[in-house]
Amino acid sequence: MPNSNTPYLDQWFERVWNKKEDAAIDELMSPDVAIIDFGPTRMNGIDYQKYVVNKLRRKYSDIHINTIRGWGNKDAEIAECVVTASFNGEMIEAEFTAIIKIKNGKIMMTYNNGDAELEDETNKLVPHS
Repeated sequence: MPNSNTPYLDQWFERVWNKKEDAAIDELMSPDVAIIDFGPTRMNGIDYQKYVVNKLRRKYSDIHINTIRGWGNKDAEIAECVVTASFNGEMIEAEFTAIIKIKNGKIMMTYNNGDAELEDETNKLVPHS
């Protein structure tokens, strides 16, 4: 459900994940974005984000992300979220928190933290070095 307090996160989840619009990654994210996903590792660059999105889409089908509630201003947004997806024919659900920093109309930093099972699966899929 869109949240008027988090327009960037709402667009990100709806377009990139729910509708699978790859062009939205380039539209919404800075090329040199700092990415901190599910753990202490920090990676930089939009190409790394595209890699993560494609890898997760291949492993999980029917990915859908909803914002439960969120807070934000022109420089940053934070949202509590729920992701559902299909894995080996079974529906799974996990909660996570998403935080972004915004500069010049683009996402400059992302941080996600949440469900331990989701963290474990994401870390298995994505190289962190």
